[in-house]
Amino acid sequence: MIFVKPKNMTENTRKSNPPEMLNAPAFPLIGPQLFQRLRTTLADVFGFEPRFDRLAQVLGEKTNKVHYWFKVHPNTQVIAFLSLLERLPDRKRLDLLNLCCRELPSLDSSRLAHVPLAVSNLENLLRRTTGVTLIRGGPEFQRTFLIAAMGHSFPRIGDRARPSMVSICTNPRNGCRWNSSYISGNRCIPPEPKN
Repeated sequence: MIFVKPKNMTENTRKSNPPEMLNAPAFPLIGPQLFQRLRTTLADVFGFEPRFDRLAQVLGEKTNKVHYWFKVHPNTQVIAFLSLLERLPDRKRLDLLNLCCRELPSLDSSRLAHVPLAVSNLENLLRRTTGVTLIRGGPEFQRTFLIAAMGHSFPRIGDRARPSMVSICTNPRNGCRWNSSYISGNRCIPPEPKN
């Protein structure tokens, strides 16, 4: 790449476009291939490949739109985003992704990794076929995290033939309400039904 200074180039323009920024080579994947890799990775985590209707439920989109993203659309914005991410050092790239992604509480979370015995006890609670579990003590954000972590872990640990878990909010002033879809809401991937 050859840089020629245009007549109207100012000092600020040169600083914002330094010569060390090289044009990226063509990205090795197209949009549907990226989305399919993500779907395969989700399958590795959940033990089944999520169907498009389930992904649409999680994303809050229509099934045909999600199918289009995964099978047809080139997703040029996603490829542009990844091309720019490639320019960052590994540590900065991961920091940015962690900053952009919301935390999905689960019993596998690094927040709970220091108490493996407690995590094991919580997993055993999820395996029980009946019962009521009360979570009390500690600050509200910790209780909320724990309830959400149990809800997100239920599809992986709990018996899939059982009905879903239900949470009851004790402080309706904060806008919470009954929820009958795996404690933390309908944004987690529900388990595949057994055939």
